Amino acid sequence: MTAENGSKHPVLPGHHEPGRPFLRRGFTLVEALMASSILAIVAVTAILPFTVGTQNAVEAQRLEQAVELGESLMEEILARSFLAPGESAPTPGPESGETSRHQYNSIDDYSGYSESDRVIRNFKGAAVSDPSMADFWRTVTVTYVTFPDQQSGDTNSLARIEVSVFHGSRLMAKLTRLVSRED
Repeated sequence: MTAENGSKHPVLPGHHEPGRPFLRRGFTLVEALMASSILAIVAVTAILPFTVGTQNAVEAQRLEQAVELGESLMEEILARSFLAPGESAPTPGPESGETSRHQYNSIDDYSGYSESDRVIRNFKGAAVSDPSMADFWRTVTVTYVTFPDQQSGDTNSLARIEVSVFHGSRLMAKLTRLVSRED
């Protein structure tokens, strides 16, 4: 039996015929590993923008939620009168007996309010059980503001209210409002 090239020796499959170039049928292990490495790099590069985009969307949602939580507490504070009934020289912080937000009757009662246990609370003091609010918390500072040319008898006519909203230990939003006395 002769080979197609006229040689008297047959060429068996998988064998190399002397004098002819070797024809490869497949990839070597090194080539396969190189191709896998290149494919992995391309896949990571293609997926990375989607991961970053998802992280940015989550962060934007947290920021929006923080602003809403701050605005709701600020509106609650602004619904109170500037001074408690019968009060003329207030000091920031709740008066004696005012142990919960629903008992606060003036804006300065909120000074020092904190949900530092990292649980958002409603007006009655009950924890809000919405899982999307997990790890959010708020603080309030109320300070009286005076100006250099303000009349000496005109004290406590302006108050600065600051509501800070945190997610974990990170400050997410700080809302500040300057409020004047009604009279």
